Amino acid sequence: MSFTDNLLARTVPNSGASPAVTLHMTTDFVGPAHLGDWVEGKVNIVHRTRTLVFVEGEVFTRKRLLMTAKGVFRHPN
Repeated sequence: MSFTDNLLARTVPNSGASPAVTLHMTTDFVGPAHLGDWVEGKVNIVHRTRTLVFVEGEVFTRKRLLMTAKGVFRHPN
């Protein structure tokens, strides 16, 4: 979950916003990773307000989905 939180949070500054802190994150575990698997992530910004950014993402290997996540991040203004 730390990997996923970091993955989602790193997308927020790329949205043109200042660095943000995690307010809420949910994760759904879909499948296991195995020793030696290369794990990657993909994140999309769903919605952005003046102070909040809503994102969703997936963590996967080349062969299968491992986890999905949604998060809400706040700009520390």
